[in-house]
Amino acid sequence: MVRLEKHLADFEARERLAKALQPRIEEGTLRGYARSLKVSSNTVFKWLNCESFPSGKNVSKVAQSLGMSLDEFSARIIEGKNTGTPDPVDQAISIIRSLPPASLARVQRAIADRIESFSERRPLTFHAAEPEEDQAAHTTQQS
Repeated sequence: MVRLEKHLADFEARERLAKALQPRIEEGTLRGYARSLKVSSNTVFKWLNCESFPSGKNVSKVAQSLGMSLDEFSARIIEGKNTGTPDPVDQAISIIRSLPPASLARVQRAIADRIESFSERRPLTFHAAEPEEDQAAHTTQQS
């Protein structure tokens, strides 16, 4: 039973690694990422498909490429510990990157609507030199 638990833990670590690597690969190419780490494309392919896990010096290269220290990589990827509150923008971007194209269109529309709502809001401004009735007319025109 202990052996099965270790195997499952290893697989979960490989899944966490694949999930962490996916955005890096999407920023460029698998081959380019492999080249930057000085490993083969096949090695990175196996990491992405949860078939293997980096060993030796590759662990530190991968950790660095993910912007993590070895300790943070060990905690987050290998052990699966949450090392703090994730940035909500990073979470949103991660979710967006995993969405199918049909869902991306909905997200794009929601973002466009949100941006448009900012442009529709105009701040009210009052000028001290204007008489009181002119101020009321000025604010009515702006709304």
